[in-house]
Amino acid sequence: MTNVNFDKQEQELRKQLMDMRFDLKCGKMANTSNLKKTRRELARLLTLKRLSNG
Repeated sequence: MTNVNFDKQEQELRKQLMDMRFDLKCGKMANTSNLKKTRRELARLLTLKRLSNG
């Protein structure tokens, strides 16, 4: 993947996390495990991004 793809995916995941946190506080979120999965997916992406720049 290129850095542009990494950046685009990172922005997408961060937006999803923000929306999930908002839904969690408003009581709209039924499945809280998605929050954990998205955080881990973002961490994996950031790790790959760091390793590809290394």
